[in-house]
Amino acid sequence: MNQFIFSKKAWFLHAFLIFYFSVTAQISPVWTENFEYPSGDEIGDHGWVFENSNPYLKVCPGLIFKGYTGSGIGNGLRIKDDGEAARHTFPQISKGNVYVSFLVQFNSNLKSQYFFTLWDGNMPSWAGGTDTKFAFNGRIYCENNSEFDSKLNIGLSFHDNKKSIYTADKPVTVGETYLLVIKYEIVPGENNDKVSLYLLDRILDQEPGKPMLGPLSDNTSKGDIYPAGLMFRPSHAGQDIVVDGIRVGSSWNSVISSTSSGIAMDSVNPAIKISKDSQSILITLPKKEQIDLYEATGRLLFSVQGHPGINRIPVTEKGLYIIIAGQKKSKIFF
Repeated sequence: MNQFIFSKKAWFLHAFLIFYFSVTAQISPVWTENFEYPSGDEIGDHGWVFENSNPYLKVCPGLIFKGYTGSGIGNGLRIKDDGEAARHTFPQISKGNVYVSFLVQFNSNLKSQYFFTLWDGNMPSWAGGTDTKFAFNGRIYCENNSEFDSKLNIGLSFHDNKKSIYTADKPVTVGETYLLVIKYEIVPGENNDKVSLYLLDRILDQEPGKPMLGPLSDNTSKGDIYPAGLMFRPSHAGQDIVVDGIRVGSSWNSVISSTSSGIAMDSVNPAIKISKDSQSILITLPKKEQIDLYEATGRLLFSVQGHPGINRIPVTEKGLYIIIAGQKKSKIFF
């Protein structure tokens, strides 16, 4: 009887762990980049790769976007003028969907050329690798708006630059900060994957029913990919773009929702700000308040009398945490 009870408990624990890690995979990004490096550093010194070892792109002050977890952490990356594209790999995603979100600010009008693309992670032959094709699917473009000097049109193509489509009816404003999300759908079969693009001016916990552009396919392109990297491309003189807060995941929730941004949106006291960096949860209080940190199971981990200003709580393990500060409850996924 005791053996049966133990086995039953073990089974429930096993089932819970499977459920927990399955949910975690859906709400956790597989890779993030917040450019937590000194402003002015060449990005090639921090894990980014250039085809000809010319780290032209540099770290710059970052961007702010209310409610987005990549906002206000570290710095940003400035894509300026003409030069070598900067690449970075992330854990390959080989089924389902791939979402990449990042903040962007366009500071100058651009030619009709792409500045971002997904990538299969293989270096091309001309850069010392083995790949012999431009495996760049999911290209994002920007171009001048013909009616307004202070406006730009955003574009998207699956692979072929000549097949890019633009949002001439929904231009963006030069100098404003937006949140871009590109979705890559891995569809079984050959040459039938899809890409879509979303442009947000506020956080949306649910994926919109219709993207701003797409979904696009191209059965005459150089083939589908399993995304395993991304690339930012300075392409011409006069180009000036700042990007920040890159998040890669397999669901909308993993890169955009209030769970991924760390804060339960309906329970936030505007006077109490909760964010995080790579090692800590940061709680900004307007006055002295009690701060309690709980595991998702309800076990109290940390309790302290908080002081006005920023309170730093070190976190050593990833997971979902519950914070009660000033009688307000919030959730944060670390």
